[in-house]
Amino acid sequence: MITLTTGALAQDISAKPWLRTVLPEQTLAYLRVPNLWGVLGAPKGTALDTLQSAPANAALFAELRAGLQNTWLTPLSDVWGAVPELLLGELSSPLEAAALMPVDETAAGPQVLLTGTLQADTLAAAQAVLERIISSEPQLQWGEPLNDAGEGLILIMGQPVQVYYQLPEQRLFMLGGVELVPAALSRLSTRLQSRSNHPMYALEAEIDASGQGLFLWIDAASAAQIAASVAPPPVLMMLQLSGALEIQQLAMGMGASAGKSRTKLVALMPPTGFRRFLPVPDAALTVAAVEAISTAGVLALPSVTDWRAFKQLLQQLSPEAATELTQAEQAMQEYLGFDIEDWWQTIGPEWLYIDDAAGQYGALRIRDWARFEAMTGHLIEQFGLGFEQRQINDISYSHLTIPSFYNTDDEFADLANDRLIGVIMKLSQAATHVYWKQENDYLILASVPQVLIDRDALKPELPVGDWLTQQIKLPSENAVFAVATQADGIPSMFYQWHLQMLQYLGDIVERPVDLFDLPTPRQVELPASGGYGFKLGSGADRLELELLYETNPLELLFAGNTMTSIAVAGILAAVAIPAYQDYRVRAEVTQSFEEIQRLQSLLEGFYADNGRFPAA
Repeated sequence: MITLTTGALAQDISAKPWLRTVLPEQTLAYLRVPNLWGVLGAPKGTALDTLQSAPANAALFAELRAGLQNTWLTPLSDVWGAVPELLLGELSSPLEAAALMPVDETAAGPQVLLTGTLQADTLAAAQAVLERIISSEPQLQWGEPLNDAGEGLILIMGQPVQVYYQLPEQRLFMLGGVELVPAALSRLSTRLQSRSNHPMYALEAEIDASGQGLFLWIDAASAAQIAASVAPPPVLMMLQLSGALEIQQLAMGMGASAGKSRTKLVALMPPTGFRRFLPVPDAALTVAAVEAISTAGVLALPSVTDWRAFKQLLQQLSPEAATELTQAEQAMQEYLGFDIEDWWQTIGPEWLYIDDAAGQYGALRIRDWARFEAMTGHLIEQFGLGFEQRQINDISYSHLTIPSFYNTDDEFADLANDRLIGVIMKLSQAATHVYWKQENDYLILASVPQVLIDRDALKPELPVGDWLTQQIKLPSENAVFAVATQADGIPSMFYQWHLQMLQYLGDIVERPVDLFDLPTPRQVELPASGGYGFKLGSGADRLELELLYETNPLELLFAGNTMTSIAVAGILAAVAIPAYQDYRVRAEVTQSFEEIQRLQSLLEGFYADNGRFPAA
């Protein structure tokens, strides 16, 4: 049994990535694939750091690794090949790869450098590892075995790949490319100098500051130049229209930063091409909520400029859809007395949903209060809406009553003859009630006034933007759509599952784990609740998509009703809309079939009386 003590020798479960620290400026792309042991046990700056930073944790994973090597990898290498043994047994760091502009300017294209740290501490041991891999993979062959300097050559499907094993660092280098010069790897080493700054580092810090996650970075501007020089005209036109050629940097990955784990995609680019479909919000979320926010969501609303850019792009992509939109705007103008641009001049730039100690309510920012009051008054007068204001504790609350749609339209009266439809219509005749109050730049709305009254009594003082950024660690700026929630008990539940996973691994690799030696959730100081979120961001120079969780993306499945509601809404949209369309088709087909049957009966009667069918 593995018995751990706090005095166990500390060692790296997975060494820190090295290639990222020496990338040349002319790097086209960088990829980091995490070491499985690093994913499971290395500290990453998250809620599990107290456990994963302890020397006892490193000793535990060293035993599990040795057990896996002895009981599974080595005995079954003939069945699985040597690659699993390399990745799970020999590799002791993330696997890093970079696409580099070649040292030789006459080379046909970029070179790909692959590097990682192995367990082998001698050239003979490294040669043995490579020998096992090459002998188990038919597409691999030795060109030249490692010499005394650690240099060699491997043929991958006939293409030469230069190899170098560096001691005492125990670092393996592999360099491939078109028309490699004989000393390309040696010449490349002079370019791999330690650096403190690189264009990639800022995005890496956002996505995976730990160095133990999955991370991909692309110098998209350089890649776009290459693509533009070789792409056929139709493809080039599509790239230009979409805005893809304007992307400067592209990064994505699954890692940890700012104390949270996250999956994130970022494109540094101006708001052009397909991005014109999205607004570019830049206002701070200053509306205040009551402490102990449970859930908050934000939806950005377009400005008139955003709306016109959207219509311009729609005209380019689909003139028919643009025409239909224009017709809809005209119909809105005729029916309501104002068009959609009037609306976007009045409200925005965001709408929020908040669930806190006062209850659930919305917050709508108003751009022009005078215009809002004029438009509201016009709608109340034109459609006969009910409106009143109440003063409670010297605060004014408004109440708008919107009659049922079925109460005002006589065209549905004939439907009431059907008993079931009549009951449904009767149940649908209740009015819609909306309550609100004005607060700074916002209209605070609720379905019942008690929420608004309690909110004022509890004195909201926590800005939603601060809660998202500081507590949830989901930056609120530039959010087109974002939702975040706090859920109790999930960190401790997943910590329990983490311990069970360690126990299971220990059993199957014949290294039983003594769980009594591992700390409790209280000793690890796990948070009582976890923070979870999703964000689609659109800024002046970036587009981003992000999922946020504590340590494991599966936590999102347990993060309460908010995340579940988003998934359910998507599922319902995917199922209900086609089902409704199918219902409409079936209804129309059934109606047509009934009409055909009636016509058939009439024709049969005419034929029986006259011995012929009617001439017309």
